[in-house]
Amino acid sequence: MQQRGARWSSVPLGSPGCVDGPFLEGGDALLNGYEIYVGISGCASDLAGADWLQVLLGDKYRVIPVAMKSNVLHLDCALALIKPGLLVYCPPKLIDGLPMSLRDWDKIEVSVDEANRLATNGLVLEEGRVIIDADNARVIEEVRKRKIDVIPLPFDGPISTGGGLRCAHHPLLRESVLA
Repeated sequence: MQQRGARWSSVPLGSPGCVDGPFLEGGDALLNGYEIYVGISGCASDLAGADWLQVLLGDKYRVIPVAMKSNVLHLDCALALIKPGLLVYCPPKLIDGLPMSLRDWDKIEVSVDEANRLATNGLVLEEGRVIIDADNARVIEEVRKRKIDVIPLPFDGPISTGGGLRCAHHPLLRESVLA
């Protein structure tokens, strides 16, 4: 369907870990231009969901599954793309490491404990500005060293139940410079 240039679709009904997928959750999808990384851990999104997304988007986009350990709920619990060329990630949560196109980026590594405090689940407001949970002081300092404006926000209540800053927002309008 389209309205005012927007296009939307719904993944066919399925459930995580079932053979009747596809299954796709927003926390597993990270956008990098025309590449879309989809986290696969067995907890949420599955390969059928990544395949469904690839068919939906067509050849202009490349959907890349990212294998994660089985205890990782979503990709945004292990990886954040702060701006082109800068990422935050937890290497022990990724089975095969970073996707090839991200391997030469400037990387801020976080520990499993920091990742469990959702240090990779910040909210990018625009290039050069991000909100990160205030409990991740070391990560905030590392991001600031890269000349990014970090807004620390106490968010420990939702994080204690598994929801991070990226999980708790809904974009109203996003403009893109992609051709």
